[in-house]
Amino acid sequence: MKTKLLSLFFCLFILGGVSYAQETSFLIDMSAGMNQSHNASMSLRGLVSYCINEHVALGAGTGIWYNYRESSEYQVYSDFSLELPVFVNVRGNILKNKGGVTPYYSVSAGLLSPIKRAKYEYSYRDGETNDPNVYFFTRQNEYYKGFFVAPELGVVLNDMSFGVEFMYGPDNCIDTKEEVHYTDYSVFSDSTSEINGKSYVISLKCTIGF
Repeated sequence: MKTKLLSLFFCLFILGGVSYAQETSFLIDMSAGMNQSHNASMSLRGLVSYCINEHVALGAGTGIWYNYRESSEYQVYSDFSLELPVFVNVRGNILKNKGGVTPYYSVSAGLLSPIKRAKYEYSYRDGETNDPNVYFFTRQNEYYKGFFVAPELGVVLNDMSFGVEFMYGPDNCIDTKEEVHYTDYSVFSDSTSEINGKSYVISLKCTIGF
């Protein structure tokens, strides 16, 4: 699936940039919003788009996605993750553009890959046994990855558009390594990886066309 999306991205780039240069455009979009944990989410993406007609344009792009995160175990720990989206896109005007403000739609679908994972480390004693000879040490990495789809609605004004995007689908992943330390310097460790459900982000977007 990932290989097919990457192949489509490069094919669209070459097709748009070489064969149909007079009908292609380059778009840059910026978004700011909130993810399912009510934390800040921002993205910067570039898109090469080939216009079939006023109502349908096909494209592909990539960018970078920033997410502020708090530890799922202890919210006093915070960090951020960075993800790389690779996606295809279809967009167009909903109504015929007669000048002025025109409503549009956009739908993107693709894959997210982690670049930087949010990292947390903390140690604690066992509150039940109160054994002074034992303490626990935990490392956690949290990030997003996997397939996503992102519909969007908004308005076009000259070469700029303003819209609202709803991104849904990437897995909210948590890698955990737990260690039990004893005073005789022996260590027992265990590592797990889990998917803590699907994630979503609601964002305001501004797109500039060139």
